Amino acid sequence: MSLAFGGRGRAACALLVAVSLATTAASAPDERDYRGAMVIAADSGEALVEHNADAAWEPASLVKMMLSLVTRDRAVTTAFHMLTPVRTSAYASKMGGSQVYLKHGEVFTLAGMLQAIEIASANDASVAVAEAIAGSADATVALMNFRARELGMTGTTFVNVHGLPTASGEPRNVTTARDMATLARALVTGHPDMLLTASTRTAPFRGGEFILYNTNKSFLKAFDGADGLKTGYHKRAKYNIAATAQRADMRLIAVVLGADSSEKRTRQVTRLLDDAFTTYKRDTVVDAGERLPDQVYVEGSAHQYAPLQVAGDLAIFAKRSDFAKVRIVPTDIPVLEAPIAAGTPAGTIVAKLAGRELGKAPLVVAEAVDRAPLLWRVWHWRTPRPTRGRFLQSGAQLAGGF
Repeated sequence: MSLAFGGRGRAACALLVAVSLATTAASAPDERDYRGAMVIAADSGEALVEHNADAAWEPASLVKMMLSLVTRDRAVTTAFHMLTPVRTSAYASKMGGSQVYLKHGEVFTLAGMLQAIEIASANDASVAVAEAIAGSADATVALMNFRARELGMTGTTFVNVHGLPTASGEPRNVTTARDMATLARALVTGHPDMLLTASTRTAPFRGGEFILYNTNKSFLKAFDGADGLKTGYHKRAKYNIAATAQRADMRLIAVVLGADSSEKRTRQVTRLLDDAFTTYKRDTVVDAGERLPDQVYVEGSAHQYAPLQVAGDLAIFAKRSDFAKVRIVPTDIPVLEAPIAAGTPAGTIVAKLAGRELGKAPLVVAEAVDRAPLLWRVWHWRTPRPTRGRFLQSGAQLAGGF
């Protein structure tokens, strides 16, 4: 791709669809359809759409995402790993709601128990795993709340590991759409292999005697690129979902809390994601190896300036309609002294939109530069060199970046 400095000369990637975020928000389902919603970019966490994102709500089985996170965070040692046997306690075997009907004393590997949790939302497996992690479900709840604080989930408190409703007058699990999006992002980016489980429609359990059916199957079937993540329901919480999908190299996460039915839950989350995938894109605006129209000053060289090239792809995430407005600006250009080798670091190239940095890539010297002979250097020692901050020739100064 060609470069454009300060809006000159770069024909940005073709504008496919120009849909503003305001249009996305305006076209989002009515507030009565759910309690709160949010869409974020998985890699950066940037909020793309939010609607009552900080309203408190019960997460129901979305709680199990945090159980999965703390479990997978810890399943990396020789003492506790995916093949560690997990024994079912009498307490775990008595859990109601979604379950795999574990019997007291029944043993499965941690991986098997996580399958039951992440595919079928099994409450009995959730308690069994929690007891294996920290000795008791209550101790694991404390770990889950600690991890929530680490992630900045200030609107969230967990009181159990499975999300079942507590009795009237007792403390409840509480969260927000923003916090659930944060949690989903931590799980997806920290443990991407979890998506292999979360996207599994059905799986055998207990040697094939029992089949795990994915509670998120409606979204997985309905949305192109869907591969997770978790649903939740009980009467007070209504219908909740944390969903994720990837198209090309762009992954988005959407959360809907408090939908009135499972059908509305699926419809709302697919609509939010469709709008976001239509409005935004990730693309490379400068290719690795591309030369700049600028040259860096090299002290002690007869040529004085050396060509620059980009050492890595410069990719950005932005609204499709904003790509034409992106400025490409070199910065942090160092003082170089000959001789220098090709590939010597020579600053950074930054993509900016309205003063906001969208991405950057390293710059290097494209060709080796020899030191000038002594006689030439003596003859030119009085020649003024560029003042600090103006070590580039041509385009960069025109861009206003220096």
